[in-house]
Amino acid sequence: MGIIIILAFLIIALFALISIMSQKSVGSPAYVPPKLEGNRPFAEQNKIKENQKYYESLVLQSPYNVNDWLNIHPGDENLGPYGEFLTIKQIVRACGETQSFYKILNNIYLHSSDVTTEVDIVLIHETGVYVFESKNYAGFIFGSAEQKEWTQSLNPREKHRFYNPLWQNRGHIAALKRVLGQNLQYYSFIVFSERCQLKKVPPDNASTFILRRHNLRDSLVKKLCTTSTALSIDQIEQLYQKLVPFSNVSEAEKESHIQRVNGKKN
Repeated sequence: MGIIIILAFLIIALFALISIMSQKSVGSPAYVPPKLEGNRPFAEQNKIKENQKYYESLVLQSPYNVNDWLNIHPGDENLGPYGEFLTIKQIVRACGETQSFYKILNNIYLHSSDVTTEVDIVLIHETGVYVFESKNYAGFIFGSAEQKEWTQSLNPREKHRFYNPLWQNRGHIAALKRVLGQNLQYYSFIVFSERCQLKKVPPDNASTFILRRHNLRDSLVKKLCTTSTALSIDQIEQLYQKLVPFSNVSEAEKESHIQRVNGKKN
């Protein structure tokens, strides 16, 4: 039994090493130099380093890391949470490259009259508020900015409709504005799985991006590096504390939201 545990540990350590070595080096053609560099006060530098260590530790502690390293399917019932974990992992890596301060929250439940909105992932960064809608789908994806529903095509005989994710994330941002304020810079990222092909979707613009997860890191680094600083560390902390209560909801509230969503689909 002890030998099995040691072998499992060695395998996980090996994949972790491969993952670290596969990260882009400074000499890589795709590398984008950090935007927020220079002589920042020591206290700020320390906060940035400690914050990065914290989020990297959260990623490493996730049980989904084993699925990622060993390419093990998490099970159909866990595909959504697994996709969110993979997205957060790329966000943490991208923010680490920019050497900047940030906070991440996921599964935020915001209320408006009798409607509850679930936001997958929110990144509060020095350059603004980034809202991520994670779609861990396979197949071919078709949809326009004007269509209420997009199409997932798994084969010529099997097609599924899903609500326009641009509209969906627009609703998420509207709900966040009611909590955080209207005057912040908000950016929308629709993140699809590597298992799909984006066959016909709207092009990106300055505030909205549609991409597959394996392109997220580079795209986010580029966006963070080319966007002006808008928030201080203290402001980020304040905005984060405003959202924390909405991420600590009961299982009953989560189930009620799921039932309402399923009721709309039927």
